[in-house]
Amino acid sequence: MHRRRRPGRLLGSALAACSVAALLAGCATPAATQTAGAAAGSVTPAAVVATGSGSAPASDPDPTRPVTPASAGTTARTTAPGTASTTAPTTALGSPTGSATVAAPTTGAGATSAPLPGCVLGELPTAVPGRLTFGTGRAPARPWFAGAPAAGQGFEAALAYAVAARLGYPAAAVSWVTVDPAAAQAGRTRGVDAVLGEFVAPDVPGAADRWSTGYFPVTDTVVTAPGTRMARSLAALRSVRVGATAAGTAATSAASATGRAPVRYGSAAAALAALRSGAVRAAVLDSPTALREAAAGRVAVLGQLPAGPWQPPQLAMAVPGAAGVRACVSAAIDTLRAERRLDALAARWLPAAALTPLR
Repeated sequence: MHRRRRPGRLLGSALAACSVAALLAGCATPAATQTAGAAAGSVTPAAVVATGSGSAPASDPDPTRPVTPASAGTTARTTAPGTASTTAPTTALGSPTGSATVAAPTTGAGATSAPLPGCVLGELPTAVPGRLTFGTGRAPARPWFAGAPAAGQGFEAALAYAVAARLGYPAAAVSWVTVDPAAAQAGRTRGVDAVLGEFVAPDVPGAADRWSTGYFPVTDTVVTAPGTRMARSLAALRSVRVGATAAGTAATSAASATGRAPVRYGSAAAALAALRSGAVRAAVLDSPTALREAAAGRVAVLGQLPAGPWQPPQLAMAVPGAAGVRACVSAAIDTLRAERRLDALAARWLPAAALTPLR
């Protein structure tokens, strides 16, 4: 994933003083840079429709919420309990665009927000009437998806079901299809309402017409080889040889945090190879790449670097269909943020170190 520092969009000394925690809580307004998707290459869109039994997915942090019973003819869905961190983050994830009205927060266990006007089952102009169809690549990676998307396991899979529930769609009314990630980012996907795949919405004119509000900030994250003994602190990082990807803000953040220039590598793969060979003791990568590598057991996450004087890009859903669907999906994400459900999903599916800034 490549991110470029954008001249003219620096936020000055006030933002420069913001910690990563403050950025997550909304210290900076959202922005996104280069388009990036982590899903694997081009695939032929093929339906892999899987519907639930009417109960909330096992990943739902509020399983007591009422769910409309499944309609006749739907296929039963079974899910295995997910494994996750129990350390809750202290900051709100994602950053709203301000383009959608946020519903009132929940008021108790199992309670739901007041319906978003025009954003309810039967009123949305979805690709398949009465259903909400999500797409993802052929082999979505952990921790964003854990197993089949319909199981609702993994951060993005669970988020999809949380968005659906906020819009009044029970698990039984949610479908999943396999799509070409590149086509989804270019807005060329049809027959789907929203696509997830570790996408960063591009900062170009008209991008807001195809993307949801952000739901997870992309930060510069420090990783080490599995089994490396190192304190989770900036002081420890300053005492070792650090590598970083040359593109984006990783190298700049590493230099600022350690007081010396890191070893620059042309790609995340090259930085990871240097880490494995022992050429460097730590590497700085964008957080989606770091989390994906950690979930595969190839690295251990040490923590986040302090935020720089730029707006962090956000992971967002590609929403290629009707504007009404896009506005409602964004409103649902903003509501989940206000209710701190995004925090709960992150605490369940992402390692605590990935949400913690180094001090």
